[in-house]
Amino acid sequence: MAVSTSRSAVLRRPSYLLLPLLLSPPGTARPGLRPQSSGPPAMQPSPPAAPHWLSGLRFDNRALRALPVEEPPPGGDSAPRPVPGACFSRVRPSPLRQPRLVAFSAPALALLGLDPPPPLGAGPDQEEPEEAGETPSRRVSSAEAELELYFSGNALLPGSEPAAHCYCGHQFGSFAGQLGDGAAVYLGEVLGAAGQRWELQLKGAGLTPFSRFGSFEIFKPPDEHTGRKGPSVGRNDIRVQMLDYVIGSFYPEIQAAHARDSMQRNLAFFREITRRTARLVADWQCVGFCHGVLNTDNMSIVGLTIDYGPFGFMDRYDPDHVCNSSDTTGRYAYSKQPEVCKWNLRKLAEALVPELPLELSEPVLEEYDAEFDKRYLHKMRQKLGLVQLQLEEDRELAAALLETMRLTGADFTNTFCLLSSFSVALEPAREAHFMDRLAQQCASLEELKLAFRPQMDPRQLSMMLMLAQSNPQLFALIGTKASVTRELERIEQASKLQELSPAELIRRNREHWDAWLQTYRARLERDRQSAGSASGWDTERVRVMRANNPRIVLRNYIAQNAIEAAEQGDFSEVRPAKPRGGGCPGLLPACGHAHVCACSPGAAGAEAAGEAVRGAVGGRRRWAPGGRGRSRQRGGREPPVLRPEAAPVGRRAVCDVIFVAALGCFSLQPGRVSEAPAGAAESPKQSVWGLPDGCFSMKAEMSSRLRPVSVRR
Repeated sequence: MAVSTSRSAVLRRPSYLLLPLLLSPPGTARPGLRPQSSGPPAMQPSPPAAPHWLSGLRFDNRALRALPVEEPPPGGDSAPRPVPGACFSRVRPSPLRQPRLVAFSAPALALLGLDPPPPLGAGPDQEEPEEAGETPSRRVSSAEAELELYFSGNALLPGSEPAAHCYCGHQFGSFAGQLGDGAAVYLGEVLGAAGQRWELQLKGAGLTPFSRFGSFEIFKPPDEHTGRKGPSVGRNDIRVQMLDYVIGSFYPEIQAAHARDSMQRNLAFFREITRRTARLVADWQCVGFCHGVLNTDNMSIVGLTIDYGPFGFMDRYDPDHVCNSSDTTGRYAYSKQPEVCKWNLRKLAEALVPELPLELSEPVLEEYDAEFDKRYLHKMRQKLGLVQLQLEEDRELAAALLETMRLTGADFTNTFCLLSSFSVALEPAREAHFMDRLAQQCASLEELKLAFRPQMDPRQLSMMLMLAQSNPQLFALIGTKASVTRELERIEQASKLQELSPAELIRRNREHWDAWLQTYRARLERDRQSAGSASGWDTERVRVMRANNPRIVLRNYIAQNAIEAAEQGDFSEVRPAKPRGGGCPGLLPACGHAHVCACSPGAAGAEAAGEAVRGAVGGRRRWAPGGRGRSRQRGGREPPVLRPEAAPVGRRAVCDVIFVAALGCFSLQPGRVSEAPAGAAESPKQSVWGLPDGCFSMKAEMSSRLRPVSVRR
């Protein structure tokens, strides 16, 4: 397993938190080294000057007290090995030589109860000249020195207890056995000034006992298909211990309500996880978010998005969109995410036996679909501005919109954003202007031909069709009916596209949109008629739509700019841009001339009706060789913006789009120190990505966007 020379510290809530990314010159990491608080001179920077800033953090490492911990073997061997009978294994981070701070987050420091640090040291462009052959010197503040010292692994924070978490999981549908934190290290749990508990981690911290291998699956007996088993088979005592810890720590209200009945407590626990997961994936679907690797070990017990691997947001709407090039079967495609998350919950239910028998958990699992549908339809009504009436036909209206977007290749994010400028009483000139702007969001003829090109070999398709006619039972067992149906649809669409000219495509697209907009206008009219005030209704409709339709998602071409710059040693795009006049700083142009920005600097958002939804900002990981696969290139074009006459986004402006995710993240790499990103989440439950109800956790592994890192898989 490769050892990364880049490092990030992670802040998690309540058991997950993201802090610095540390990097030393390549080749200087020392796997397996067990540094003490004071290391060799070559490895240890000078201690920070008083006052001790980070070293004043208050640690209370409850997880290590409540769950079994493996003590390291003699000699401190961190080589991958089975770890039976334990949930954690004590480890030490591998130190780095000459670490340099690139960026940190003031909001993340505030979560820990720390005041912003003093001005940071000079960067490379301010370094004093040196004689030939000498190492460049630099001026650093005491705060910078502490960050470099403690988040390089060269010293341990007082009260921290480094450990790696042991867990198992199903990957792409098959049980993988022991996984665990192969590149992450738990440092401890910090108590903030308000009594909040944050788990502090290092990412890319060197070797641990876990080359790769979710928590409750460590008890799984040998799998009938893979033969793999969990390292703690038969240890039901640990399962009970883990349930007590998880429910008591993260669901104290359930623990209090069922203190005398553990079975009902466990049932209520599973019901709440099911509810949260259904709502989470419904929110994903409503913003076009694709996770990419929905293995069971990448699911959160508290209903957050974790493990930001090859994830992304759709550009052109495609229900079969796959953001992970390693997912060759499309198991984790956008449209399959709800089904996969339910499957993962079923595996959790199996892992909870016998503390929660399946005859109790399975009926609860069947509540998942209704909870998902309820949340999805609620969010779609908000995205469409249906604020008065709740009609059953709204489901068909939303489905027809998505089908229109699919046929025209419309941009998912921009189309929803644009709809807030549509109304039931548009003047002909304004309606024509609206249609022109909507047409700009549709794909070109060449893009559609590429999107609908057949993906199955004609001979294979012919054999499948023959099998469907000759042996329908066998065909059904193979489970290829859906894929064959989709392939036939692609062939039909591709055939139609071959007969179209670009002008005919534009005319066809307008026909599709005219048909849907007529239905939409009629539905809006019914909503308006039920309101007491037409003007008040329209104001509320627009407000709710803007609050629920993010203006900004991270496009591939934007992330690629930052990646390429970082690979050349230019980290300017990980640093916050100064606010620019006229809208949100560092964000893509707004939707339309009169669009009022629904988010404040740093992508903090406006309040929606009922809950806040911020302008979603996401990213995707670019993997090094040997990881889960290189990121798939999705087209390569710069998608049209909604205000084409606006000035192009500068490279520094890209920074806020990409690294607003660093809200809970420090980044440390060779290079100079930056200012903290502008903007902050108001609550740990409001994620840095801007979705409600903890749709995304604070975990944002920025190191992967700057430099290849070792992967836990």
